[in-house]
Amino acid sequence: MARPTFRLGNVLRMRRLEEDFARARTGEAAREARRADAAAEAELDALRARLGTRRGGDGRAFVAERDQDERHAVAVRAAWTAAASAHALHRQRQAALVEASQRVAALEKLEERVRHQRQAQAIEAEARELDDIVTSRRPAEAPDQGSPARRGDGEDQEAP
Repeated sequence: MARPTFRLGNVLRMRRLEEDFARARTGEAAREARRADAAAEAELDALRARLGTRRGGDGRAFVAERDQDERHAVAVRAAWTAAASAHALHRQRQAALVEASQRVAALEKLEERVRHQRQAQAIEAEARELDDIVTSRRPAEAPDQGSPARRGDGEDQEAP
C-alpha cells in the first residue's frame, strides 16, 4: 500500500493566512487603543475645563456642581480603564502575531530543507543514472583480469 504524500505547501498556506489574520487583528487592536487614548484624553480635558470654570452661588448650586464634577471624574476613570484594556488587548494580539510568524518561519525553513533534500535526491538519481549508462558501455572484464582498483594493489600492471 502506497504511503500518502504530505503536502507541506498546504499547511504553509494556511499558516500564512493565520499570520495575515493575526496581523489584521493586531492592527485593529492598535487603532482601538489609539481611539481609547484619544477618548480618555478628551474626557480629561473636559473635566479640566469644567473645573476651571467654577461659579459661585448658593449651597445647592455648589452640591450640584460637585456631583457633576464627580460624574465627569468617573467618566475619566472609565475612559482610562477602557484605554488600558485596549492596550492589553493590543499586547495580546501582538503576542499572537509573533507566535503565528514563528510558526510560518518554522514551516518555511522546513519547506526549504525539504526542497534542498529533493534537489540532492534528484542529483543523486541523475548521478546513478549516468553511472549506469557509463558502466553499461564499458566492456565486461574477465574475472581473472580485474582492474587494479578491484584487485586492491593499486599498481599499474604491464600487459602480457
